[in-house]
Amino acid sequence: MELHFFEINKFQKKPIEEMTRIERWLAYFSNKLSAKELEELGMKDSGIQGALDASDIFMANKEERNAYIRREMAIMDQVSDREGFIQEGFEKGFDQAVNRIITNMIQAGLDDSQISKFTNQSLETIQQIREDLKKAK
Repeated sequence: MELHFFEINKFQKKPIEEMTRIERWLAYFSNKLSAKELEELGMKDSGIQGALDASDIFMANKEERNAYIRREMAIMDQVSDREGFIQEGFEKGFDQAVNRIITNMIQAGLDDSQISKFTNQSLETIQQIREDLKKAK
């Protein structure tokens, strides 16, 4: 068994007559060809002609096209939400780590100005954590 990987974005356009079967498919998927060149590709390869026909039928059906666009938008929303949740989680985790470090520094006896210098946190933040620690005791 052989496994081949093709990087479509690296496809280099050349005359269709000189293309191998796999190069014709890469040309089809690369989206670098004009409508005339795509038509010529379809005449050279019946499989590509079938794909072109299916694409034409799909694009002609407004309901199918709108359903496709809605699916694509839902996928983009999902990806965006996921990225936002990851960023939010990272920020929350970072804040918790900084607060834990400040707590450890307070317990070690460092004064607020030293803690602020080492953690780049405001004196107000450090004083609030110090007050919260006193309340917790």
